[in-house]
Amino acid sequence: MSDIFISYASEDKGRVQALARALERKGWSVWWDRRIPAGKSFDEVIHEALKTARSVVVVWTKTSVKSTWVKNESRSGLRRNILFPVMLLEEVEIPLEFEHLQAAHLLDWQPDQEHAGFEQFLDDLAGVIGVPSSAAVQPPPVTQREEPPPAPLGRNNNLQGLTVSPGSLAPAFDEHVQSYTVNVAATVGTVTMTPTLSDSAATMTVNGQATDSGQAQTIVLNGPGSNTVRCFYG
Repeated sequence: MSDIFISYASEDKGRVQALARALERKGWSVWWDRRIPAGKSFDEVIHEALKTARSVVVVWTKTSVKSTWVKNESRSGLRRNILFPVMLLEEVEIPLEFEHLQAAHLLDWQPDQEHAGFEQFLDDLAGVIGVPSSAAVQPPPVTQREEPPPAPLGRNNNLQGLTVSPGSLAPAFDEHVQSYTVNVAATVGTVTMTPTLSDSAATMTVNGQATDSGQAQTIVLNGPGSNTVRCFYG
């Protein structure tokens, strides 16, 4: 059983195909391609498809208004009160027995483009056969699972301790002080500094070199007479 049976003249098949495909994309099942299976008669297949269809859409053209087959199929839809006339190619004079039914004027309709007449035509169909099954039940929206935000970095950028050898810190170590000077004799070529952070998530550099908490850092001075080393962290 099809939702829609399209009655048309074979000469208009190209344009009718666009209409059939548009209705199928809306989610309705459409019977329109009149290929007859082997061992079946033409009138037998047509009669069965027409009898079980939930609606009949007749495409009126200069050719179809002269077709006995199209008129007979339209009468079947009219008797069941499920006939939907459409003018798809041209304005024509509808056969007298059907002219009391308003036809959908789709002369300038193009697939995949908005068209008020086509939207009204779809609403009229849905009023008789119901909305397409694919539109009646919409799948739940796909939501992306939100990953928890990364843990914030530690806010404590203080040193827990700082030792130096040889030499002495200036000023004396204090956890809130971020810049130190180490005074050494002019003959000293290297000094070793060991800083320890209060927060392991914090970062620091010693004399421009990235240093881990508790790691001894050997600093080579710039030759004799160099007696100042600077330590920054944060």
